[in-house]
Amino acid sequence: MFQLVGYPCCHAIVAIDYHRLKMEDFINECLKKEVYLKVYSYMIHPVPGMHDFEDSKMGRVEPPDVIIKMGRPKKCRRKDVNDVKETTSRRGLTHTCTICMRKGHNKRSCTNPPHPNSKFNQVPPVFSQPSQNSQPQVPVQPHVLAHDPPPQIAPRNP
Repeated sequence: MFQLVGYPCCHAIVAIDYHRLKMEDFINECLKKEVYLKVYSYMIHPVPGMHDFEDSKMGRVEPPDVIIKMGRPKKCRRKDVNDVKETTSRRGLTHTCTICMRKGHNKRSCTNPPHPNSKFNQVPPVFSQPSQNSQPQVPVQPHVLAHDPPPQIAPRNP
C-alpha cells in the first residue's frame, strides 16, 4: 500500500512512531507542500472546449456492451484487504462473552478467566443442614402391602 500511494499505511505509522522516527521522512516527495507550490507556480491555461476538437478518422468511440451475468447480482461491495473485520452476530452487533465480559467472542469459545461481575464467577449459596430438633415431625404411615384391599369410602348422605 505504501509503495502504491506514497504515504504510509496505519501499520507503518505505528511502526514509525514506535521507533521514534520522523513521519516526514517516509512520505513521497511529490506529496509535500514545497513540490505542490512549485508545480502550480506557473499559470495553467484553460483547455479548449469540445467545439475546438478535431474529428477523428477512426470513427466514434462507443462504450463496451454490458454483459449481464447469470445468477443473483452482488449487492454488497467487495471488501478491501485493509478493511477491519469484526466478529458480529446476525443482527450486526458485536458478541459479548458472558463469562469474561469482553467483546469479540461468546462463552462457548471463551478461554479467559471469569470477570468479577459475571454470573459464572458467583459461588452458589451453601445451605446449612437443619439440626434434628428443628425438623418437623411427620407421622409415618404404616406400610401398605400389595395384597391389602383398598380402603372403602362410605357414601355421603345429603
